[in-house]
This record gives sequence, structure tokens and C-alpha cells, in this order.
Amino acid sequence: FNTCPPFPSTPDSNITCTATPQTFGSTCHLTCSPLYWSTSQLHSMCMIRGVWSVPDLNCRPQVAAIVGPGMNQTRQKWEPATKSYPPSDSRSPIPGLPQVIGSSAYIAGGILYCGGISIHDPSVSPIKSCYTLKHSAPQWEKTFPLLQETKYTSTAVIENGKAMLVLGGTTDKHVLSSTQIVRPGQPTEPGPDMTEVTMDHCSTTLQDGSVIVTGGSRMSNPYGSAKTELYNFATGKWRQLKDMKQRRMLHSCTQVWLSPDNLHGDVLSGIVKKTSVLSVVVAGGLYVDAGRVAQPTNSVELYLPWNDTWINLPTLPYWKESDGTVFPVTDTLIMSLETTGNSNSLYLLGGASTDWNKNKEILTRKVWKLSFNCGTHSHYWEEFNFDLDMTRDTLNSEAFGVPNTFFVAAIP
Repeated sequence: FNTCPPFPSTPDSNITCTATPQTFGSTCHLTCSPLYWSTSQLHSMCMIRGVWSVPDLNCRPQVAAIVGPGMNQTRQKWEPATKSYPPSDSRSPIPGLPQVIGSSAYIAGGILYCGGISIHDPSVSPIKSCYTLKHSAPQWEKTFPLLQETKYTSTAVIENGKAMLVLGGTTDKHVLSSTQIVRPGQPTEPGPDMTEVTMDHCSTTLQDGSVIVTGGSRMSNPYGSAKTELYNFATGKWRQLKDMKQRRMLHSCTQVWLSPDNLHGDVLSGIVKKTSVLSVVVAGGLYVDAGRVAQPTNSVELYLPWNDTWINLPTLPYWKESDGTVFPVTDTLIMSLETTGNSNSLYLLGGASTDWNKNKEILTRKVWKLSFNCGTHSHYWEEFNFDLDMTRDTLNSEAFGVPNTFFVAAIP
């Protein structure tokens, strides 16, 4: 009567429970393999009459969710859009959110988006509003707001996928060094302070739950920093790592799995195994030179945590328009995506060639994959076989991992 049916474990969905059999009050916890995401909450409790509080615990391969302005080709108009790459079998449109340059992540079975600015507010003042988007109810729902309005932040998934850390950013009056911890359905709490005020940076989470923060506009270098720092929640301390080779801000970054035991081969082999290490790769952005001129950077850098160094990957690619004009990618959304089984590759999702001094931006829907040439023992960006479904403003969009079933319509 009060015994719940067991959850099946799969190679990519490992479930551990507090009791066997699972009776009233016992709980089960889900952990996913690398490159896989939970389709729901990570915990479920056995309720009265043998019913689980979360009826389905499973993991699915990761795809990229892209939230931000997209060009409606029919109407020739920029519109809020929420899309996935590779495209899903969604049979109903997922609504866009009329906020940009905010903080977003996939947390506990839903997309969480906080802060930024409202596209309907000409003052472009930052806001506190937070929204969630669940697969089971494909409409954005308002939830607890941030403690401090902010824009141009960075984010990291913390607490084993149960919370989002919002780092720094700026209000209308000043740049922030504070962080905020956002948990769906709960009031926002203050997080650990950063070492200095920072905006236009990029961050992600490493294997042990530490958060790595790269570049940005900082108190120590407001024109683009090469600084890299690591926050360890266990010690409650920040540690400075090796600087990037190129100072940058307004860049993108992503987690990437490395193979440190393949030092004489390809550490970016894409195969995830027990000895693999989670690190970060950064791409594009800009810095301001001594003459106060904004300079785009097309470099891509990979951090090697075992010897605290940054190495260069191939520079961002070029693309050719139908009239033969060639443009260099300076801004893009970089993501590590599952390809087959336990392997992954780096992708560039769309791009822009930006002239900051003329305030001019040329955009493309093209997608590139980082490939490896065994003959020359080198990487190169290979143009992929299909594009994004719409042109994206990459500087105002966010890309992060979600399960590949998230965008599939729940109801036919």
C-alpha cells in the first residue's frame, strides 16, 4: 500500500535510494553521466499510497538551449526566441522571453532566467525579475526575484544542478562584486563576494563544484582582463589561476571534458572516461587598446588544469556570404555537445563579425564543429552540415545545456 515501484537505472541514469524496498518517506537521488541532463528534479520521495513525488527520474543527452533575440525571416523583425540545437521534434513553439543580457541556466528540470533588461524598456535599466520554463508547462512563469537588479553578469550551475550562481554585473549606478544564489521556487540568497567588481565576464562549473571565472571588465582592468579565478565552495576561498593569453570581455565560454592521459595525442579527444577532467574553453570577445579603441579578438583558448596553463585552439573561422564577401567571426556561442554515446565535440553556434568602433554587426546562422586532423595532428573548425534555424544576436543570447527531450511538445 505504501511501497513505491522501483526506478530503473540505466548506464546514463544512476539512481540511489535510502531504503529497499522504497516505502513511505524514503527518497531516491538521480545522478547523470557526463553530457547528460536530468529531465526533472534530482530527488523523489515515496508518498502515501505508493506514489513518487517526482514520478520520472531519468537522464537524456544534452542539446543547446538558446535564449535571446532571433531574426524572424518572414517578418524581417527581431523577436524574443527560445530554440534548441540540434533542432528537436517540437510540435509547438516555445515562447521567447522579453529580457536580454540576463542570467540563465538549466536548473532542476527547467530553464531559469533572471535579471538583464526588458526589451520594452527604452531606459535599458537592469531588473530583478526571474522566470522559469518547465517542459510540462511551456510558458514562462514568474518566480522569486533577484536580491539586486543586474545585467552583464555571468552564471554557473552549482549545488549539483539545484541552483544557479549569478556573479557580478552592473546596476545603473555601479559595477558589482556580489553574487546571488537562485534556487527555483525559493527566495534568492547572497553568495560569496568576488575579489573585485566585475562585469562582461564568463564563468562555468568544474568537476568538484568549484566555479571558474574568466576575463571581463574589472576594477583592475576595466578595458578587458585576462584574469582567471577559481572559487572553491569547500574552502570558501578564491584562488587566482594563470591569466589567459588574451585579455577579453563580452566573450563566451563552456565546459569541456579533457583527457590528461592523452598528452601526446589529442587532449580534446571527446571521449569521456573515468580519468577525464572538466575544464573551460573561451572564445571571441573584445578588449580596448591603449588608444581607447575597441579591438575584437578571434582567439579561442583552452585551460589545462593539471599544469595551470592556457593553450590556443584554432582561431575563430571566416564565413562567406552569397555575394562572395568574407567575414571573420568575432562573437559566437561556444558549446560542448554530445555527438555519439560518451563522446562530445566543441561547436560554434552562429556568429557575428562586429566592428565596435562603427557599431556595425554582420550575423550568420552557420554552425562549426572543432575537428581533428590525424595527419597534421591539429584541430580545425569545420563548417557543419546544417545551420541554426534563425539568425541570432550572439551578444544578447545565452546558450546552455538541456535534455534533448525538453523542447518536444508534451501534448500532441
